[in-house]
Amino acid sequence: MEPQEIEELKSYYTGQLYTKVRKEQRTDQTYIDDTFEVPEIQEPHQLYRSGLGTRIVDAPSENVITSNPQVFFAPHKKTAENLKSADRLAEVINTVWIPTLQKQNPNPFKEFVKGLLGRGEAYIKVVHNEQWVTGQKVRKGLPTHFVVLDPYVIYGSPEEDD
Repeated sequence: MEPQEIEELKSYYTGQLYTKVRKEQRTDQTYIDDTFEVPEIQEPHQLYRSGLGTRIVDAPSENVITSNPQVFFAPHKKTAENLKSADRLAEVINTVWIPTLQKQNPNPFKEFVKGLLGRGEAYIKVVHNEQWVTGQKVRKGLPTHFVVLDPYVIYGSPEEDD
């Protein structure tokens, strides 16, 4: 891409496509942080900040996320070999990957739901684990890292909403 095309794309995303979304997200964040304006309360009365906004977002994520998530695979062609491969893959994901992800702090499953509830959108970035293939090839953890990003700093492509 040429620098001019990049500037046009940046202008489109920040100036047109995401302007209203980011404005709403800033407003929503003031309620989550309990910093929103309340001009109706005047002296001698004082504003009481309870911090309830954060609990409103965090509590459902605790209930929405199951303590025992399961992964299943359905192959396109249901041959005996494909079904056997799908079962093996599901077993590895369910016995190794999911427990490892659940031990992460913060829990990526809960953070993803918090992003959806708090910002209205959520993103997971899949990053290659270099230790698996370079140097001493330490095979600890997973071959990829799943990083839950703050949706406020991501400009998702409108074509990639599936």
